Amino acid sequence: MSEISEEIKEKMKDEELKKEIEEMEWSYTNHTPTKEQIKKITALRKAFKYVGKFIIIFLPKGRHKNIVKTLLEDALSRAVKSIILDSEEE
Repeated sequence: MSEISEEIKEKMKDEELKKEIEEMEWSYTNHTPTKEQIKKITALRKAFKYVGKFIIIFLPKGRHKNIVKTLLEDALSRAVKSIILDSEEE
């Protein structure tokens, strides 16, 4: 384990890797949305719920429907994250 720790310390001297790690750590930190961001997130969720209802009602049961539902959930999660994190970067 200590060999890996030493290798990590050595690699952290690389500025490109250091920046990538800092971005990852920042992304994994909890960020409280502002009131404006909450409004956007609420509207976004409403739109995704509409699409979700369409998928549930009109797509036939099966593997592809389940995949679409999973991808929709992932897209919503990433969209919310974008509203919060990308707005903070500006």
